[in-house]
Amino acid sequence: MTSNGSAARDDLPSTPEWEDFRGSIVDHRKRLERALRREMIHDARAATARLQNVAVVDLADDALCHTLDQWRSKPGGTAPFEWMLKHALLLLDAALDREALAAESRQEERAEESKLVAHDLMQDDDERAAWLDMVELTRLAGDGEAGDGAIEGGGARGVLSPDGHQFDGLTSPADASVPDERLQQRETLAALERALLDLPEVRRRAVAHRFLDGLGIDEVAYLLDLEPDDVEIEVAEALKTLRGDLKQLR
Repeated sequence: MTSNGSAARDDLPSTPEWEDFRGSIVDHRKRLERALRREMIHDARAATARLQNVAVVDLADDALCHTLDQWRSKPGGTAPFEWMLKHALLLLDAALDREALAAESRQEERAEESKLVAHDLMQDDDERAAWLDMVELTRLAGDGEAGDGAIEGGGARGVLSPDGHQFDGLTSPADASVPDERLQQRETLAALERALLDLPEVRRRAVAHRFLDGLGIDEVAYLLDLEPDDVEIEVAEALKTLRGDLKQLR
């Protein structure tokens, strides 16, 4: 081992460039890691990546090892750090590409899982009615009527639709409804499931407890350790977001 902790390399030429690189190898390693972190900040793929699978520390180590192993193949006139950084960026690019593809797969898996969830929900009339109530509330949220009607009513059931008719959450039995209607309901519930999963955790829990569990505002506030006014805000914002997500199906 050398004095700076790197392994001695008897097969490498003792040139001034090599000696300078070896003498500054710790600084080069730190500089390389900082460069990779900055690169990730500005790469959109990093937003969907599982960062544990794109470990900058490991990428920097791999690039450094490559530099040491392939030193003799370094193009003449190319500074060692720039050569090492170029390889590190290639490693980062490949890692982010893998994570981007994995993210797409996870999204597809989540969509498939949502279809299964929706299928299960369609077999339970009470649960299906509660979810369809929430779908109806997202429509009312755009008219500014969902908040008061839903909160005062103690749940999603019994809210008034824009035409003044009461929506009771009841749906036709499976054997009495047309296939197209059942398919549309299934697709709507799958979309609602995906939209709920995309909400921030507190907001998702607030709206789920409020309408799917049928809890009152005070009960939801207790569960989430929030003030009742804050719960009402979270619920109202959740309905607006869900309304925007579900609009694409209408």
